[in-house]
Amino acid sequence: MTDPPARLIDTDSHVAEPPDLWEGEYMDPSFRGASPFRFVDGLDRMGRPGTRLYEGGKLLLEDAAYTAAAGVPAERLAKGVRYREANPGGWDPARRVADMDSEGIDVQIVNPSSPGLRLGFVEDVEVADAMCRAYNDWVADHCAATDGRVLANMVLPWQDTDRALRELERAGQRDVFRGVIMRPAPEYPSGFVGDPAFDRLYAALEERELLLVFHSCAPEEGLVGSITRHYKASRPFWHATFYGIMFGFPIEGWTAFAQLVFEGVFDHHPRLKVMLTESHGTWFVTALERMDEYARGGEALREAFQMRLDLLPSEYFARQGFVVFEGDEKGLAFASEHIADSMVWALDYPHADASFPGGADAFRAQLAALPLPVRRKLAWENGARAFGLR
Repeated sequence: MTDPPARLIDTDSHVAEPPDLWEGEYMDPSFRGASPFRFVDGLDRMGRPGTRLYEGGKLLLEDAAYTAAAGVPAERLAKGVRYREANPGGWDPARRVADMDSEGIDVQIVNPSSPGLRLGFVEDVEVADAMCRAYNDWVADHCAATDGRVLANMVLPWQDTDRALRELERAGQRDVFRGVIMRPAPEYPSGFVGDPAFDRLYAALEERELLLVFHSCAPEEGLVGSITRHYKASRPFWHATFYGIMFGFPIEGWTAFAQLVFEGVFDHHPRLKVMLTESHGTWFVTALERMDEYARGGEALREAFQMRLDLLPSEYFARQGFVVFEGDEKGLAFASEHIADSMVWALDYPHADASFPGGADAFRAQLAALPLPVRRKLAWENGARAFGLR
């Protein structure tokens, strides 16, 4: 007798924001034209068509089409592709659902891309607030057109916690929102993620049973930002950025989790659920081991660092944490021996580094070697629990 096919939830894919999102009907008329982000079509240095993304006059993405390039053939990309000519599933819900069906994905949770991941750093807080409202309304409508197949994490103006709380209250009325997205590494105007400035927001997430989702972005502010800045002067744009994506993303997520542990956030908010995306979950097993080492540390070390933890970091994670795996992680079986109740899967669609098409099948192939109860946890049960699904 064969096992019934497991339901599959993709816990970290993305939308690709329409270039005119903050100029049209979703944006408060008082702030139309105020967005610092601009998508500019043109030719690159080799004469190929493409789209650049600027932030306040500074180049943010040299080839914005890669934000929505999943499934676009390499030979087509080599000839140059403009943003709107890439995979339309980034903004078209019907195309998204068709691609989900081709992968056998039952439910997908979407996060913003660039510029959406950067709204917490827009200098004008009133503009940022308006942009967050516009994005949340647009992505809610995007999800509503998928008959419950696609759900979202909302964006908040983290620059101002009062405004963030108001937007959480407003957008939180829509059932499509199952979490809140937050950048893990750079310092917000309100502080770092472990600072008391965010306590009221964490309490509100806890009360509403919304997941706090940490997701990095590719520019220069992150923990590997100085390396990215250095190589941008002499290397192709994406070459320089790879350092941050490959190694900065996981480390930023781990560091954010460590702050919530060692700054006492989990002690104050024992029901706050947290997810680390693009963190290479196999590595996180070792990261937890190192955190536990420092948390134990002996009386002298605990006194020196003034640590008064109720639990070990690994125990907080078991109680409140989730970490995303991708289908090609060879350590999946090893990690499942340690954190099986906290492991979830993501495709990262429609970004260029998504394993699409075929990513879901690669994940299922990895699962085949695991016991049936573990397969069910990783494919559906853990993600459903994280986002409050049945």
